[in-house]
Amino acid sequence: MSDTRYRKYWKYRKHAEDLNVSFMSEPGPSSPPPRRRKSKVNVVRDPKDVDYIFIYSKTDLEEHSYRMATITTYVNNIKQTGLFVQEEFGLVLDDLVCIKVSAPNPVLGRYAVEYDIELSKHNPYYKYPQKIFLNFMDSVVTNPSPDDPVAKRAGARPDKEGEGRRTEYPGSHFSEGFECRALRCRTHFRTLFMTYLLFVPFRDTLSGKRPTDYTRAERIIIVDRILSHIKYGDEQGDIGFEKLVSRGVFLAAYPLHDSPYQWTEDGPLSDRQLLARYWASITCLHKEQPLTLIERYYGPEVGFYFAWLGCYTKMLVVPAVLGLVFFLMGILYFFYEDKYIENEVCNSDVLLCPVCPSQEWCSLIPIKNFCQLMKIARIIENPVTVVYSVLMSFWGIAFMMVWRRKQAMLRVRWNLHDVIIDRSARPDFMKAATLQRRSSMTGEDEYYLSPLRKAYGLFLSYSGVFIMFLIFCLAVVIVMYYRLNVEYYGRKSKNQSFKQGLDMFNTVTSSFLTFIIMVFIDSFKGQLSRMFTEWEMPRTQEEFNRQYTIKLVCFSLGNTFFPLLYLAFIKGHFYRHPGDPTQWTFRGLFRSDVCAISGCLVDLCIQLLTIMVLKNAMRLFTEVMVPVVKVCLGKIRVGADFTTTQWEEDFILVPTTRNDLYGEYIQMVLQYGFMTFFLVSLPIAPLLAFLNNILEIRLDASKMLKNFRRGVPKQVMGIEEWNVIMQVITVLGAVSNPLLIAFNSKFSGNGLSARSIPEGKKIVETCKYYGMRYPPTHPEKYELTTDYWYQFAVKAVFFIILENICLLLSLFLGYIIPEIPRKVQIKLENEQRTLRSVRLSPYRVFF
Repeated sequence: MSDTRYRKYWKYRKHAEDLNVSFMSEPGPSSPPPRRRKSKVNVVRDPKDVDYIFIYSKTDLEEHSYRMATITTYVNNIKQTGLFVQEEFGLVLDDLVCIKVSAPNPVLGRYAVEYDIELSKHNPYYKYPQKIFLNFMDSVVTNPSPDDPVAKRAGARPDKEGEGRRTEYPGSHFSEGFECRALRCRTHFRTLFMTYLLFVPFRDTLSGKRPTDYTRAERIIIVDRILSHIKYGDEQGDIGFEKLVSRGVFLAAYPLHDSPYQWTEDGPLSDRQLLARYWASITCLHKEQPLTLIERYYGPEVGFYFAWLGCYTKMLVVPAVLGLVFFLMGILYFFYEDKYIENEVCNSDVLLCPVCPSQEWCSLIPIKNFCQLMKIARIIENPVTVVYSVLMSFWGIAFMMVWRRKQAMLRVRWNLHDVIIDRSARPDFMKAATLQRRSSMTGEDEYYLSPLRKAYGLFLSYSGVFIMFLIFCLAVVIVMYYRLNVEYYGRKSKNQSFKQGLDMFNTVTSSFLTFIIMVFIDSFKGQLSRMFTEWEMPRTQEEFNRQYTIKLVCFSLGNTFFPLLYLAFIKGHFYRHPGDPTQWTFRGLFRSDVCAISGCLVDLCIQLLTIMVLKNAMRLFTEVMVPVVKVCLGKIRVGADFTTTQWEEDFILVPTTRNDLYGEYIQMVLQYGFMTFFLVSLPIAPLLAFLNNILEIRLDASKMLKNFRRGVPKQVMGIEEWNVIMQVITVLGAVSNPLLIAFNSKFSGNGLSARSIPEGKKIVETCKYYGMRYPPTHPEKYELTTDYWYQFAVKAVFFIILENICLLLSLFLGYIIPEIPRKVQIKLENEQRTLRSVRLSPYRVFF
């Protein structure tokens, strides 16, 4: 062997020995058989490679001795799976003990196959760089350059000898087969070549190449699945660490963050530091989100959420600009018709009929008291707003098509087009199930609930849902009753200045009261949704999440949309005429709650603006400021200046749950519903939503990275049931806006009818009220006129035509915008054809 080849050989051999992996001696006829170096088992070698941790208190174990036996049993069962386990005592939090769990690559490979988990290193369509249409939106983490100093530092990690890069064992799927070949090889070239394949240098985070090892999110996903199926007791439902956390055996269980999020000027950079600098910073409002880096750190579930939120925010740019333009045009239109409002309303002597049970104490209302409300109504209701609302009906359909395409492309890029859903039974279900039967699918015995127990749970759950909807209706009645009392005592007042602004005061205060009731119901709707779902006792976690999501969405939409739908489509539509005795009975209560002469769209506009502004302000405080305060208080308790371990720093952060994203989705779905349902009442709603979402992305990112513990990643194929919910909202929104324009807008037609006010046998005054009915002198007094039915027919035709146009447009957009681009679809079909031919190749010899 030449000197050069000899030096290369011992270089690779030393490389192999440092990694504790077997390597053959120099090839030759007298070479001894390869021997694998002994390694310590069940010990975490490097703190940076910790995949999961459990924390318990020494004081609690002294008070509850049985917990130590439970922890010992659970840890021993963890070791039997091949995971590495190590205990560590806290440096600052000295009462706490941390159990570190790490998985070697062979164990990860075995369980990845068992649980059918797709891996990025097996994805032939992996692509890191993102398409950026504008240069100012680009950054080093979206389109990295190999020569960039940040890209060189990203992902590098010093090894034991202080070198700048590390080498890693590529994993069982790739390496074990080649290792066997290398051991059997008897040529020197073969040995060196296969050794190089075994120990490929670690590729940087921002190299842009497909990963050669398990990503951090994939490691956590696999380890979490393993730990969730490990028993800790002898009973049937004693499975998984989550029940140990709920019982207080473990104080916490979570994956660790990679490192502190603070930026460093030298040394290697972790993914958390990169995300904190180039994603979670307010200075990056104009930058594109690094979706692939987010997916690699937090998993596909979080990646899809931010991808959807980014796509939604981008699609809001056009309606936000158009809404601002049309709103300004509405103001110009108002100034153009300002003299009409001044002459017909503000300076008019027309008297309006009061909504009172008797005219003895209710004086007539001058129409000029509604001067300000009529001006607001004229800005909202004009021909320009009608055109804008029609265009926005098309926008909702276009947005769903664009997002469906982007989601499909991300699914291919992240290797999620064939995710297997976990169908294993939940521990709570296994504990509640008492009957066994043989499964027709697997042929094994499985536990199930009796039909009577299942029917009982469904009855309780649906009864609770029905009671919640009665509560939503009761909230509407409470606000309506408040408005009637304000109207009653306000008209009875002798303060003329208060009477002039009574309608505006009533509208604004009722909007605030509605918001307070919404906040109160929001405080317990999540707990009720979970409780009702637990009564149903779904078998799998997937079914549990689906049922929980449906109930949470129904309660959120009902709580928020019931008052808005009442203002839009019910209030004032059952009012007949002043003096109707039936409107003051219990059944006729809805007839007494009428809109002002300016129309119900003004009330709807003020209510919608109140909800959007106050809810966003409250969310900013509760979701951003409260976690910051909690973290600061936690650091103050343990000491402001301390050097401690990463798990102690993460323990101070706010705990996360598996359903944390549900609240974020709910708020965005409600916002989307506001625009698709009631855009005609608030044309600047897209602009407000756009400004809110720009901050929402960065504040959510900062909250997750800096103030919350690292969540458990989850492999999903998209935003799943949220797509269905938004599709339903889009379809109903395409119906709601034309319905508002046709039947609730004063722009589509209005009229004032007269009513005489008698005093004895004489007619002393005549007042006006909104409606199209015959006067009291007509034989059919107070009945609907023929003109009313003509206008109703025109409105119905307008509504039907516009609704069908939206439906046809959605079908057309679905045809011209395919879910997957044609080139990608052809490539996927060729891959499937190749795999099919490989599977059938062993059988072709028989034909």
